[in-house]
Amino acid sequence: LYQAIKDRKTTLNNVQKLIFSSGKKEIIVDNTIPIIANNKIIGAINTAKYLNKLKRIPMTNSSNIIAPCETALFSIGDIIGVSDEIINLKEKILKVSKTDSNIFISGNTGTGKEMVAQAIHTHSDRKHNIFISQNCAAIPENLLESIFFGTVKGSYTDATDKAGLFEIANGGTIFLDEINSMSIGIQAKLLKIIEEQKIRRIGSTQSKPVNVRILTASNISPIDALEKNLLRQDLFYRLGTVQINIPDLVHRYEDISILTVHFIHQFNLKFKKQIKGITEEVQNTFFNYHWPGNVRELKNAIESAFNFCNGQYITINDIPEYILHFTDSSSYSTSSLNRAMNEYEKNFILKTSKYCKNISSLAAILKISRQALYNKLKNHNLLDIYNNK
Repeated sequence: LYQAIKDRKTTLNNVQKLIFSSGKKEIIVDNTIPIIANNKIIGAINTAKYLNKLKRIPMTNSSNIIAPCETALFSIGDIIGVSDEIINLKEKILKVSKTDSNIFISGNTGTGKEMVAQAIHTHSDRKHNIFISQNCAAIPENLLESIFFGTVKGSYTDATDKAGLFEIANGGTIFLDEINSMSIGIQAKLLKIIEEQKIRRIGSTQSKPVNVRILTASNISPIDALEKNLLRQDLFYRLGTVQINIPDLVHRYEDISILTVHFIHQFNLKFKKQIKGITEEVQNTFFNYHWPGNVRELKNAIESAFNFCNGQYITINDIPEYILHFTDSSSYSTSSLNRAMNEYEKNFILKTSKYCKNISSLAAILKISRQALYNKLKNHNLLDIYNNK
């Protein structure tokens, strides 16, 4: 605290040994951060966790050093949806959970990559051991190596004996999100850990065996990460033994209704309200919106509506204005790309429909669910292509 206030020094993952009057010893990991207002130090905050307890709890998120540890992980039942895409995703999760292979999870922002990672751990044989989540972009590059691999006292100035995340996660699962933000140098050291299944703290000459299942994710597609040299090929081949892709919400529109009901139930408990649902106008708006932020954006939109809704149903006046702006047909006319994509999709459906007798056969050829196809036909005013046959 003194260093934080005097020198504006932030201390992360500092390991200390507490010795009680009874002789009992406890290892703690603490973090100290200066509080700055108007460029002046007005105080400091310190958080501490007992390391022996950290090893026993089933999950910890180290991406945010002041976040409390959670005691429950997501399971397969927390993944909401009835679409073919979600059903297939759940089946894949249950299958890969029974193995020990490393998994690369891909999906756009808001699709629920960490939820999938937690569900894999929850249904695996490692479920009674720790699950550690680390966003690689949340930690400065000069700290990432010591946080991953640990340090020994004297290895550099102010270094202490400290276990790294891989050492703490021994026997459990570690989830590395946004791995493409990790430097190529640290990626090489991570590759070595995977190959040798051993960890060596910074400054140490001794290696320790570790048994950790590694789940990874990227905020861009793995192909893009490889092409831009943000991800080593040899590391990707090790981490991507199994690949799972999470579909965008725009490709599973039939899940919007059930997700909406789910989130309304959640926020009724949080806001102590009794909202029954959404109006038909809101439902149509949700179906016509492209949801670039996926499930997370839908959840945030409903939470926003709860702040304004005073009745039993969420109305068009309660949802965020930007959603109305982007679902306005006039907004698409200003975008040549969106207009071209919509026109191509419409023509492709029309062309393919000539070889199909009904909606079900057309959906099968297009490899989308019947409900998703129905929504597309409705959006393109093509519902009559089978009614007139």
